[in-house]
Amino acid sequence: MTQLVARACGPEAAQGSGFSDADGNPLSWVGDTLVDQDGRTAAVLRDGVVDFIRSENYSASFGYQWNKTRAVVARDGQMQRVHFAEMDLRTGFHERDLSGLRCLEIGAGLGDDTSYLLARGIGSVTAVDLSESIFRAARVIDDPRVRFVRADASRLPFPASSFDLVVCHRMMMHTPHPAATLARAARMVRPGGLLFAHSYHRSSYFLGSAKYKYRWLTTRLPRPLLWNTLRLAGPVLRWGTVRLTKQFGQKGADFAHRWSPWVIQGPHMTAGLDRRTMLARELQVSFDALTPRFDLPMYADDFVDLVEGLGFSIERLERRPWFPLWAVARKKEFADEHA
Repeated sequence: MTQLVARACGPEAAQGSGFSDADGNPLSWVGDTLVDQDGRTAAVLRDGVVDFIRSENYSASFGYQWNKTRAVVARDGQMQRVHFAEMDLRTGFHERDLSGLRCLEIGAGLGDDTSYLLARGIGSVTAVDLSESIFRAARVIDDPRVRFVRADASRLPFPASSFDLVVCHRMMMHTPHPAATLARAARMVRPGGLLFAHSYHRSSYFLGSAKYKYRWLTTRLPRPLLWNTLRLAGPVLRWGTVRLTKQFGQKGADFAHRWSPWVIQGPHMTAGLDRRTMLARELQVSFDALTPRFDLPMYADDFVDLVEGLGFSIERLERRPWFPLWAVARKKEFADEHA
């Protein structure tokens, strides 16, 4: 048990548990339980995960999705190669020296980005997710540089300014209040540290996609029913999209984008994948588009204003209307951590 607690504490163990309550007061380990200064239970160590969550929540669709996914990036060489290339494009971390950096990853899921950060030489990663998928990530990834935490992004159990790098990839738009979620994450970055932020784009291209026509229904369907329907119909829907595109060019592709619930990944995301892995990936992406309780994209200007307003200087930005939004930004030395 001592070894499990030490791993859960991570590199911060020398200074205490590395966790704090909402007021910034440190939490302490009593056996396998984290307690506050009044002795009340804040979290328990369960299956290698520090678990702050006690009830079902809006992340349930992600837990179901991840636990149904066949191809786990941490163990699937094809998926890993494609995912790492995508992350290099978005973050540019392959061009930076990440050694020694303390990273907080919010929305870790099965640990796809965790594996990427480890491969790029990060010093340590605290991988956080609200869903139960974090338990599977803890089983898949065995690396002493990682600690796994199940917690709500709106109530992160860490002291402010305690990380050199915070990664918020594919998660903030799935929370009830994306701007507040990012603000909370930004508080975790030390002055001079880096933030990677990502959001769906509130552009006419993305708002015209099929998922926004069907989400009123798909968010209400039983998840097993929707998963199996997509799994069975996916190959046919994919064939239809490919046929439309071949016959009608861009008009056919635009029609499928607006009406087909099956999301086809671009060549840069599927090159070298066998058919089974490609369909598994597209099933995951299609299910992910149709099921989250919250799907709250941002306008590009609002996204930029938010990041800069939190005291960051943007060093890398994507805001073209047919791409999601993402930015790598550095926290100014004088930034107010309580912003």
